[in-house]
This record gives sequence, C-alpha cells and structure tokens, in this order.
Amino acid sequence: GILHTIGTGNQAVRVECTNDNHSRLELDADRSTEGYVIGSFDGLWNGTRVGTMQVLAGADTTNKDDGVIRFSTTSGGVEAEAMRIDSAGNVGIGTTTPAKKLVVYETGGSTEAYARIQHSGDVNCSFNLVNTSSDWSVVARSGADRLDFYEGGVGSQMSIKAGGNVGIG
Repeated sequence: GILHTIGTGNQAVRVECTNDNHSRLELDADRSTEGYVIGSFDGLWNGTRVGTMQVLAGADTTNKDDGVIRFSTTSGGVEAEAMRIDSAGNVGIGTTTPAKKLVVYETGGSTEAYARIQHSGDVNCSFNLVNTSSDWSVVARSGADRLDFYEGGVGSQMSIKAGGNVGIG
C-alpha cells in the first residue's frame, strides 16, 4: 500500500502517541542478500532524488540481526554514498568499509583527507587521545596563537607557537 498526501502547503505524516509511550515507524523487508536495501527515506526536490538514508541488510543473512545505515547525497544528478554506519558502530565518511570508530577517506585527485574542529568564537579547540594508560590532548589555544600538547594530569608537555618556535617541558 501507499500513503500519499497532496497539497500546496507543507505536508506531513504524523504519528502521535500519548500516555508516556513512544511512536515508531517500522520498515520491514525479508532480504536474503547482504547489502540489499531493507528500508529507505528519500528526499526529493521537485521529483528528483537529492538525498537518501537507507537501512541495508548486514552480513548475517541467517539470523538477520545486523545491519548498516547508508547516507547518500546527489551532486550534478549523480548520487553517491557520503557516510556509512556499519553494524559494529564504525562511521565511514568517504568509505564503505570503515575499520575504526571514525574513518575519513578521500579518494583520488589532489584533494586532501581533511577533518576540521572549529568554533565560531575565540575559544580553545581541542581533541583528546585517551586509552587506559594515557590521556593526551592537542589544543589550539585561544588568543595565544599556539598549539599545545597536554598529558593528562601533568600539564603542557610541548607548545608550538606561530612562526615555528617550539617549547618543550
């Protein structure tokens, strides 16, 4: 069956649940092949698909208890996968086979693989590298025009200032 709304204003399909319960939209398909689409949410612009989120059948086609979420966008009429979340929770941007929790991959040409952490104000930007035995942070210092490397619980171990001066310790 198909549910279709027609009108000149914004259109919506609403599922509302009361009494402290939740609403759910299920897309169920009996697929027997890995990678086949189970359900799809498509964004169309005047009838042309410009973006898609799809749930795909995972590798376990016997138990049918794993899956993948694929996000695609369209540029110049060509649809391409932009991001994927695999059944292990790994996120791939530019790759269909992310081997780690976050993989940013750029293919071919002269475009670099690039990840950016940015704040709109004059505040620090940082990322942390943490495991059970170490805790390091790399911090772009607000107003100081320098990059600091911190060891958790110890403090700054190295600074690189604008112009290339390096301070250690």
